Amino acid sequence: MNKTEREIFAALYADITEGKFDEDSPLPSLRTIGAKYGVPVFAARRVIDELARCNLVERRHGSGTFVTKKGLSRKLGIVIPGLAYSEFFGPFADRIVQLCAKGGYKPVMRESWSKSARTRAKEVLAFVRELIDAKVAGVVLQPLERFSKANYANNKIAEALDEAGIPLVLVDSDIVPPPDRSRYDVVGINNHDAGVRVAEHL
Repeated sequence: MNKTEREIFAALYADITEGKFDEDSPLPSLRTIGAKYGVPVFAARRVIDELARCNLVERRHGSGTFVTKKGLSRKLGIVIPGLAYSEFFGPFADRIVQLCAKGGYKPVMRESWSKSARTRAKEVLAFVRELIDAKVAGVVLQPLERFSKANYANNKIAEALDEAGIPLVLVDSDIVPPPDRSRYDVVGINNHDAGVRVAEHL
């Protein structure tokens, strides 16, 4: 693609990732895109071809070009209540944001600095409901902890995301007590291995 086509691609990409098209509304026709940006139809076609190559749109014979499920949501929910009480999670959250930018995702994050575990839990539950309503592509969650109903709340969050068809990845710990494992991927520290390495180093 030439410079003008790349600019059109960027504009349509932004419209798609911002949710300006839903799965039942087709993109403008090639002729309409060409007229809007002052380019011939074949140039507009190259832009649509590139969007299709990125799996953001698909052509439906006789109906037009539609945004794919991948294209419908390029937002990723980041829910890390541990930012309120641990220095460990700050760099972790920063790295997720960096990877989102690299992968073309828009991180959706809301920090909670309340010292009350119950207050943090209420804020997290409200935020997760917002993420579900926004139809995010996935959620990275540090499970709630430090209050009596944390396990119940974590399971309710997971169930709600499952029901909405939103993938979930857990950070730091599982939502079930060890040695049991839930069906969700968990990114955490192997404390035993870390201890061995520290001891060997010393």
